[in-house]
Amino acid sequence: MIRFFHHTNSPNGIKSRLSFRSFLKSFICLFLALLMASPVSALSEEILDFYNLNGIYYYDPSGNNSRCYNGTISLMGTKAIEKIWSGLTTFMTPEQAAGVMGNMWSESNYFNPVQHEVSQMNKYPNKNIINDETGSYGVGLIQWSGGRRVNMLRYIQSKDASLMSYFLEPNIYSDQYNINGDKFIELAGEDVFDRLVQYELEYLKEELNTTRSYKGIFDTTTVEEATNFFLRHVEIPADPDGSYPVRLQHAQEIYNTLNGTTLGNSTGGNMNVTGSSITIIGDSITEGSKSQIESLLPGVDINSEVGRQFTTGIEIAKSMELRRVVVFALGTNSANLTKSQIDEAIKTIGSDKNIYFVTNYGTADYSNNNTLLVEAASKYSNVTTIEWARSVDSSPEQYISSDGVHPTAAGKELFAKLIYNAVTSSNLSSDGCVVSGDLQSLVLRYAWPTYHAPNYFDMMPDYQAAVDRRRSEGKYVGGANRPGIDCGGFVTTLIQDSGFAPEYNGHVSNVPWQEMWVVENGWTLLNESETSTIDTSILQPGDVAFQGAPLTYTSDHKPKGPGHTFIYVGQISGFDSNIASASYGGSSDSPAWRTPMAGKESLTSRDGYPTRWYRKN
Repeated sequence: MIRFFHHTNSPNGIKSRLSFRSFLKSFICLFLALLMASPVSALSEEILDFYNLNGIYYYDPSGNNSRCYNGTISLMGTKAIEKIWSGLTTFMTPEQAAGVMGNMWSESNYFNPVQHEVSQMNKYPNKNIINDETGSYGVGLIQWSGGRRVNMLRYIQSKDASLMSYFLEPNIYSDQYNINGDKFIELAGEDVFDRLVQYELEYLKEELNTTRSYKGIFDTTTVEEATNFFLRHVEIPADPDGSYPVRLQHAQEIYNTLNGTTLGNSTGGNMNVTGSSITIIGDSITEGSKSQIESLLPGVDINSEVGRQFTTGIEIAKSMELRRVVVFALGTNSANLTKSQIDEAIKTIGSDKNIYFVTNYGTADYSNNNTLLVEAASKYSNVTTIEWARSVDSSPEQYISSDGVHPTAAGKELFAKLIYNAVTSSNLSSDGCVVSGDLQSLVLRYAWPTYHAPNYFDMMPDYQAAVDRRRSEGKYVGGANRPGIDCGGFVTTLIQDSGFAPEYNGHVSNVPWQEMWVVENGWTLLNESETSTIDTSILQPGDVAFQGAPLTYTSDHKPKGPGHTFIYVGQISGFDSNIASASYGGSSDSPAWRTPMAGKESLTSRDGYPTRWYRKN
């Protein structure tokens, strides 16, 4: 992946750039030539012209690690049709999404996000698609043309200029009508496809919501109505009557195939990790937990040995054919690791691998080891730590045997779960970006998979990072004394960061205000009434619970009542509960603080009041 950084200048600056046009092109070409040893494809003359004219001068050959989508469009599944369906249904009904996709199918050659209108491309082979608003030259999923095309492309350019290269190489990425959406994924990769689709759907959503003649799409209730409306008001092809039957047929096929189905994890460039893509190099802790690991990750390649040293593991890595995910579970027999040893392990495994170091726990002092491993994870974008030490330290009598080192049966299960959760949490994309939209995957990164008794203050590393990031952005994390250790702060963070409901808790306040927010924003109360007990069999991932006194209001309409909230997450492999929760409860004399974890709350009642459950519409 080639990454460029956009530099914006004043109009006078643009004039100045044009006067140095040939110099800049030569400079870029020379700079690229110096990088010939890297596996980077050459840029065409047209793309060099585009980057020069649009002020993109800084070339970064290291990839697209900073290109993280953080908008509101959530993508799921592995195929182009699945991804676009999941993206549209984040802001449309299934019927409306099917109608739109029936039109997209015809317009974009089965969902190629950079498809060019071939007749216009052949007629105007040198057309400046980013600046020339004239003509009907269509580009993208719905073949935006004229000024709409220019505005759409400029929108994507403002978000991630590196994506423009895919629009500017039509002979490669659309090739007349020979590259459909799935073929584009093969050529450019899932991360590129996903970001292109997310930005195009984000732009389409804005168009539909703000253009008077388009808004009627949200009033349609059937596949037929949605297909017809989008065809005649948004697409407006040359022969709407002639093209309607085939578009309706496609729309109905899509609806019949995808409506009500459960798609796989969010795939914004994710690794889709299975056992067959994982190598584990370990010592006696791994050796003793083999069967537990293999039951969660069938096909995993485990190379473990009792008493193995860290440096021995490096030599093992040199001799093995490593898979693309490597778990390096060593250090228990090497209590004084050095930075150079860890760096050597990373270099040996390779920058093209995702590396997971397991932190150390035992009778020796492993603080040095664990500090260095965490530092390596912060330094290298492809390195992550799996927190074995902090996980077992909460309850060593439960997880560690009498020798103080090796896991009990429960500890072996926990060791396997921690590895499974870390490597399969598919909200982490291959470029290191958190992909919005998969609430269950994010649970595995934000919440401990087992319950810890209060007071438990350690956070999962990704959740700690999320709390720090959100605080810097002024977002709600709750817990004034201990930010992040708060029921409402956790639920808000999980729901917003996953993309499940980005505007959740719009009041940016505590639990009573959060229940008021869901009521105000049309979330459905799943109980038959506020005084009735929920039928727990109807609960689904994303349903939010409020416990305590019913919601009431003061004379100045401030909410009061509920004191606790948590979220239903469903059955997640490796997670010990179907709910996730945190707690800022207790009193000043007897606090009951818990960081996010597998919860034990009653699904039905608390303090004599039924638990109230709400679902996003």
